[in-house]
Amino acid sequence: MKVRSLALTGAAALVMAIGCGPVEEDDVRKGGLGQACHADDTCDGLLVCIDGECIVEDDEIERGRLGEACYPNHACDHPLICAYEVCVERPLDEGGAGQPCYADGTCEGPLYCSGGECVAEGEPGELGGPCLEGDECESPNVCVEGVCECAEPGTMCSDGTIHAGNYAGYDYFTTPADLGWRFTWNNGGTDYTDTGVFDEDDGWTNTSILADLDDAGAPYKAAKACWELDAHGHSDWFLPAKNELMDLLYENRRAIGGFDSNGTYWSSSSYEGDVGAAWFVTFDYGTAIRTGKDFNTRVRCVRGSG
Repeated sequence: MKVRSLALTGAAALVMAIGCGPVEEDDVRKGGLGQACHADDTCDGLLVCIDGECIVEDDEIERGRLGEACYPNHACDHPLICAYEVCVERPLDEGGAGQPCYADGTCEGPLYCSGGECVAEGEPGELGGPCLEGDECESPNVCVEGVCECAEPGTMCSDGTIHAGNYAGYDYFTTPADLGWRFTWNNGGTDYTDTGVFDEDDGWTNTSILADLDDAGAPYKAAKACWELDAHGHSDWFLPAKNELMDLLYENRRAIGGFDSNGTYWSSSSYEGDVGAAWFVTFDYGTAIRTGKDFNTRVRCVRGSG
């Protein structure tokens, strides 16, 4: 094979390099494809210096996979990214506080892109500002993904979401109001199918499964509405499971606000004893009731941070 090998240690070092600290634009371009050079070691990755220009020496070189050269358009096989003309794994915390960015849309939540780095607005330790050393914030704020966020249930966060409280060690956030009007759990028909989605504590997993199903009951409208929601700078919303809905949203309903006090709300948990039923929660008494998946009722989406 006409392949230039790349040492694993080199690839690991490259991932660490792009995952820590700001990346200056001029630094990224030095030694890149088509850039000026004076020796091979001044070119990035698998490029070589020929006639004062960094180029790929062999057009038949393997491209796109981990450790190989990028394609001519600076792309790689999914989910790899092109860095210094080499295909590497995407950093897990890309877009987080202190990570490289190219525009505001490449940063998470309330972070914005400044000088090639994702940063938070506000003073360190204060609401909406970057966390202090040791991931600490001024009381009662808590550090969430590098940003000091609201701690008390019902507090509006800097991105406009409402802190719903803590469940199973995770902070949950919700929207200020219900989603739309009313939704059926399935597609509204009575051709019920066994979705296998019975978890009563993990709405994220339930929702991700329901959103991808393509069976007689699809689309699963309540779950899919949350899964496709893009609001307050976030697109990681899900329909809460039965216990998340009862022990978090119902228990903190007055602090959170915006609920129909006499209404019912879908959970993402189906009822294991009946293929045609799923769980909703009444918000007058906080009772979980199983009912037909073709029933229309309200939806409140949530997102979580560990």
